Amino acid sequence: MKADFAVGQHDSRHFPGSKTGLTLLLAATVAIAAAGCERNAQPPVAPSPGGATREIFGRADAIAFAGGPGLVDHMNILVMNSDGSDVGCIACDELLHPVRTAPSWSPDGKAVAYVTDYLGASPVTQSSIDVVLDEGRTVNLVLGPDEFEDPSWSPDGQEIVFTYVQRLDQDPGSKLWEWADPQICVVPFRSTGTPVPIGQIRCLATEGWNVHPHWSPDGSWIAFTHAPSTERGVTSDIYIMKPDGTEKTNLTNTPDHGEGNPRWSPNGRQIAYGRRDPDHDQTDIWAMDADGTNQTNLTPGAEDGSQPAWSPDGKVIVFVTTRTSRPDQPACEGGCLGYNEIYVMDADGSNPVNITNDPQVYSEQPDWRPRSGSASALPWLAGGGAGIVLIAASAWAIRRRRPARPTST
Repeated sequence: MKADFAVGQHDSRHFPGSKTGLTLLLAATVAIAAAGCERNAQPPVAPSPGGATREIFGRADAIAFAGGPGLVDHMNILVMNSDGSDVGCIACDELLHPVRTAPSWSPDGKAVAYVTDYLGASPVTQSSIDVVLDEGRTVNLVLGPDEFEDPSWSPDGQEIVFTYVQRLDQDPGSKLWEWADPQICVVPFRSTGTPVPIGQIRCLATEGWNVHPHWSPDGSWIAFTHAPSTERGVTSDIYIMKPDGTEKTNLTNTPDHGEGNPRWSPNGRQIAYGRRDPDHDQTDIWAMDADGTNQTNLTPGAEDGSQPAWSPDGKVIVFVTTRTSRPDQPACEGGCLGYNEIYVMDADGSNPVNITNDPQVYSEQPDWRPRSGSASALPWLAGGGAGIVLIAASAWAIRRRRPARPTST
């Protein structure tokens, strides 16, 4: 379900790692492996069935990711140890077959926000941002016929920034929907169990094409991907802005390349991101200082990488790559079964190791569980508990299959 770094038409969704189709697919998931993690490739492991459990959320060194049979079927939110072992499921649905993507750990590691997309819903596709708690309960934050993507928590756990794409009119000839340019918006995290009305969300970046928001560790900045509307199919840059939407600043300034999926390092000193290399037709993982200087390619050469995320200590990056494709299936347009795998590497790009090691499972958008000294749950839990949103199977006419989406690189 990803695309590449060139921003493409919206119907396929935006960038790497977001369901939205900016072919900027650099869903940057750079996770830093926890100290002492062993980097030995593990044999393929089938995810264990069941919902969220305290055992899964209690793991000190865990990576959440979206995984499933491939782009033409449903995706679940899975969790594995940082060596790829002990895969468990925290958001699974074998009945409605939704597509769940873009997991994001809460600052205390006791909840995961993610996107749910019911692509066959009637009358139109339904999208939502949901949060599953360590007790197994699920809270729905926003829900509607529009597109919601790329959730990222504020450091205090009180808000979630995300990509919002408004659904416009349907073309009577093609029957395809028209979409507004993606915006960066913020929704408060609350436990009432009632989705926040779209009119109450706060939007920060509304001009041009804006996706992939990621909150800085100190809460003072939000990094995101931006492209002018007129150039979204050609180039994009990494920007930062204040949480009120002011002081927007271009950090990369590379008009000949497409960049996306920025991720702050745990100490806030660096940003990892994806950059499209048009000369070699691939996306690489880059890192730069927080002011945009010292831009460095961490995956040079013939092997690609995208969707980076840092480990809690900042020493390791987890990322997605297509370098280990199935031998019986060449690279293909529109998405290949088993074409994405999750690797970890040292923060300087050395010592890459395949940790999913299963070409039968399509894996993407990893996010490393943060370390927190807090024993308490999220701040609002003590104030009234989390609401539960149930979606009855009879409420939707779900089609089990969906069109293939662009592969992420």
